[in-house]
Amino acid sequence: MKYFDDISVCVYKFEYFSLFLSRPDNMDIWGPYENNDGNLLIALAGRVAFEEADWERAGNVAGPGGLACKAIYNQYLAGGIRGLENLNGNFAVLVIDADKSAIQILTDRCGMFPCYALMEDQQPLLIGSHPDIMATAMHVSQDWDWTSLAEFLMTGKVSSPYSYYRRIRALDYGSVHEIGLNQDRAFRLSSRKHFQLTYKIDRKNSESDLAEELAAAFRKAVNRRTLPKFGQTGLSLSGGLDSRTLLCSADDKSNIRTFCFADQNNYEYRIAKEIAQAAGVEFIPLIRDFDHYGDHAEMGVKISGGMGNLANNHYLGFRDDLRNHGIENILTGCYCDYFFKGLALDITKQRYMKIERLSSFNDTYYHTYLPLNMPYSPQIKERLQHLFPEDLKNDRSDLGRLKREKKRLFPISYEADNQMRLIPQRVFPWYLPIVDNDIVDVYLKIPPRYKLNASLFSRVTAIQCGKSIAKIPNANTGVRVGAPLPLATISLYQRALAKHLRRRVQGMTTEESWPNWEYYIDHSRKIESLWMRNKEKARDLFRNILDEDPYEKSIQEYKSGFDLELFLRLLTLKLWFEQRDVPAHS
Repeated sequence: MKYFDDISVCVYKFEYFSLFLSRPDNMDIWGPYENNDGNLLIALAGRVAFEEADWERAGNVAGPGGLACKAIYNQYLAGGIRGLENLNGNFAVLVIDADKSAIQILTDRCGMFPCYALMEDQQPLLIGSHPDIMATAMHVSQDWDWTSLAEFLMTGKVSSPYSYYRRIRALDYGSVHEIGLNQDRAFRLSSRKHFQLTYKIDRKNSESDLAEELAAAFRKAVNRRTLPKFGQTGLSLSGGLDSRTLLCSADDKSNIRTFCFADQNNYEYRIAKEIAQAAGVEFIPLIRDFDHYGDHAEMGVKISGGMGNLANNHYLGFRDDLRNHGIENILTGCYCDYFFKGLALDITKQRYMKIERLSSFNDTYYHTYLPLNMPYSPQIKERLQHLFPEDLKNDRSDLGRLKREKKRLFPISYEADNQMRLIPQRVFPWYLPIVDNDIVDVYLKIPPRYKLNASLFSRVTAIQCGKSIAKIPNANTGVRVGAPLPLATISLYQRALAKHLRRRVQGMTTEESWPNWEYYIDHSRKIESLWMRNKEKARDLFRNILDEDPYEKSIQEYKSGFDLELFLRLLTLKLWFEQRDVPAHS
């Protein structure tokens, strides 16, 4: 739990159980709180957002402890566990109430902060946020769920509530889980939903009306998370729509510094810098070393648990840099693409104009489905069939499309890019605006068609940013925010041609945020060493899953298309295998 020396770990030992909590941020704000009588302990994993008046009232609560947990304590005293059901943020809240002989765990509305249980005969033996740590603590590190391991290779993710361990499953998100101590001293777990992600499409809501409502929600969400008490705020800035929308949502930018990841001074970097200058905020360039991803792959897999592709471990290598710049509070535009631009919808693009259209169900959406013929393929297909029954696959109504989006997206700690989110959440002072209650409420009202071609979100960006920043090109399209689709199409073809010409001179750098992975895995000795290390053991393990030897192909043969995606998943899983240090067997 203590991945770095500066991470705080609290230990509370009770008569029948113990609590271990780690935090990477200011304990005076985010640490646990125990009341003077010692009969009530509030602990927080992740972060919650309050109004300023709630923070002020929390400051009046007597005794040492974190301000956020004092605010939760006030709400619990006023309304019990139901008084916490409107908590806002990415979190798991623990309330240990001695008077009730109960532990109550409240999980966030979107499932951003993961929470798992290891059960035996309906009795919870261990609750935690990291399956690997739980498995090690309970000596079940060899009790693998091979279907989940195979599913990761096929789909790039694992279906909730499964993990890589047979007996460890995720607790439901948006729920209250109560662990009661019975007279026989046995714990029992009961659960109920406190929030349902129920879509509320109202055809009276125009796209313009929803854009105004969403813009207002973003302002509230960002202002709640940039208060001076949180310290110096760092905003991850790219050249797209999402991060500039967050930046322009802040009423007070005096406490905000922006940073941008890049391999060199490329197009995305230059657009991000121009946005920062137009907004009047400091811009911090964070330039990646050649082996940025390879050097931090093992620690990234360890922190994340390996259920997401290591190619998304963007932040970990800059942890020290951000700390050295005094950043104590990090905001990112994560999940705007998923929530508002249809990444989890079934979408196709018109052949010539490249205009997005809603389409029929497909196993591949934003993330690539690899139709691998494996021994575990029938079990995987059974899982996916349960998740997407035929009637849902064939439902072309707005509600049907959104229900499929929901199953792909939530709980969002399970989505395939999760190394980009779980790692910052566990070892950075990360504060995620997208899961703000006001934003989620608007999300549930948006019909699928408004998400196509970033239509609604472009309106939101234009509202927030005004003409001066909206006219700065969107690095993803090459044209100003809200430009007509024909202009965007022309730009798209121009950019595609330029990209094709650049490929003739292969290199690591692209014009986007992330590197050229085809070039990287072909030229990185670090990646090669990670892949070839302990090759014989890895070969045996992969044979259990794939029924074939992935080492029969060279790295160079994996460097494009589906093969590249498979290689990145294989390497992620291999590093996870090595960290388990388990002998090869099925």
